Amino acid sequence: MDPIDKTGALRRILRFTAQNPSSAASRARNPHNSADRSASFEQRIALGLANIDPTAPDARDKAFKVFVQAILADQFGAEAGQDPGFAGLVADVADAIRFSSRYDSLAAFIDQQLALHHPQSP
Repeated sequence: MDPIDKTGALRRILRFTAQNPSSAASRARNPHNSADRSASFEQRIALGLANIDPTAPDARDKAFKVFVQAILADQFGAEAGQDPGFAGLVADVADAIRFSSRYDSLAAFIDQQLALHHPQSP
């Protein structure tokens, strides 16, 4: 198994943020994009974000973990999520990324993505 590239995970999330968020959210909700590996990645994120209550105090943390889980599942395969240590790995990678100087811009993007996936929320 390859080592976890935490910096690479942050770069991948930030690359995702560089896309037009509304078109990324639209593509993520479209199941016909499943032939494209990145669409599958976006679909996992869209589903995860849709299942989060955006008014919950920990909504941003949960949304951030959705991104980290999607990246790690993409890197190691969906079956990695079944491993009992996967949640700890997700937490470790998320904590490492939170210490990045670019996390504030990432947090703003995560808030934006939650709003896009819950347009009727206040």
